[in-house]
Amino acid sequence: MYRRYFLILIACFGGCFVACSNGGDTTPPYMSLKLPLGDMNLQTGDSLFYLASFSDNKHLGEFIIKVEPNFEFQFFEEGVWDTLINKSLSGQSTVADIKLGSVPAHAVAGKYYFTTYCMDLSNNRSEEASFEMQIQNATDQTAPTIDFIAPLPMGEPITILTPNVVYIVTGTDDVLLGKAILKLFHLEKDSTVYQVPVSDFIGAQEKTIAITFPAPKESGVYRSRFIVADAVNNQTTTEFDLRIR
Repeated sequence: MYRRYFLILIACFGGCFVACSNGGDTTPPYMSLKLPLGDMNLQTGDSLFYLASFSDNKHLGEFIIKVEPNFEFQFFEEGVWDTLINKSLSGQSTVADIKLGSVPAHAVAGKYYFTTYCMDLSNNRSEEASFEMQIQNATDQTAPTIDFIAPLPMGEPITILTPNVVYIVTGTDDVLLGKAILKLFHLEKDSTVYQVPVSDFIGAQEKTIAITFPAPKESGVYRSRFIVADAVNNQTTTEFDLRIR
């Protein structure tokens, strides 16, 4: 019985501590985002505007904006647009109408996430607004092409009987090719078997290369995914299935 009363006392004390630590305010603030709205297509150099209204029952604190990459595979270590913006808010109700700046000229092309939310002075957090931005390079928006010479992608899985798998593939770009990656997934187990970086295309406009790797030891159907990027991260993906006997 004493143990039961002791646990109840701890629970009450814990609840009081949380309430006291935030001044008794547990009501989250409210944010209404007007700009930007929904998924966007932008080019490097485009301006990005932000318009939102905020309100709180006690006192607003700040709003936060995050831009971060959402690439399937990040080929670039430099030039990725990744930023965090914090700006103070005052009072119980206000509007933020600002120009966030421009998409950096050096930002690599690809998908990014835009996320924003606000906090009050008691550290209660509003619901966040999050959506996708597709960034394109202002001077190069053409993705490279991939042509498989062997094996030839078909509707049915390609049967592999040899101990090694050999890909012969031609990459072409209007400016310059960049990095590539080969990924192999086991479809039934939904697991990655191989993830092989490919650098042989870098700096060429057109090039044919051969990639050799050991066939998986376990039989089954595997999804082959080959991704090639150009110098500004425009990407092309080719997929087909392999059947390992």
